[in-house]
Amino acid sequence: RDIARTGLHTAEAVLITTVITDGLKLAAGRERPSLSPDDPNAFHLLGGLRGNSHRSFPSGHASGAFAVAAAVTAEVGYSVRGSRTFVAPLLFGAAGVVGLSRIYDNQHWASDVIVGAAIGTLVGYKVSRYTHQHPANTLDALLLGREEGDRSAAAASTRRPARGVLDGGIPITISIPAP
Repeated sequence: RDIARTGLHTAEAVLITTVITDGLKLAAGRERPSLSPDDPNAFHLLGGLRGNSHRSFPSGHASGAFAVAAAVTAEVGYSVRGSRTFVAPLLFGAAGVVGLSRIYDNQHWASDVIVGAAIGTLVGYKVSRYTHQHPANTLDALLLGREEGDRSAAAASTRRPARGVLDGGIPITISIPAP
């Protein structure tokens, strides 16, 4: 159950982070360093609609990597006391490497990566915190089922806890094409 919860909350964090990041990319319209190497201030309102070369700010790779790092770190911290001390440096270090590689590949300015990292980290921690402060939220109840101690109206009508979509052992595979 802890693994399913961690996976669900991490997926939620990445989805929310992606929506925020992509919205900012379209609105800011910042040119990538490969297109405009001498002008880090090349922002054009709604310029992101012109194509990928105008979608530098913020870094989507960095925001996604930091959302995963923050959500998994928070979830593991809820499950195993004291584990954040070991998990956080590993996950955030790996996310930092993702951000640095985007700068090294001349796809993003450092500020793109920093803002992307901030968005991902904030959303990752906020999603995890919200879902643990509201354990009976609709999405968790639907996908994970209700916990045995949950006596809400929906679970009170049965003797066994309600089963969620992920309780039946449904294998879920996510495939991301490599560039």
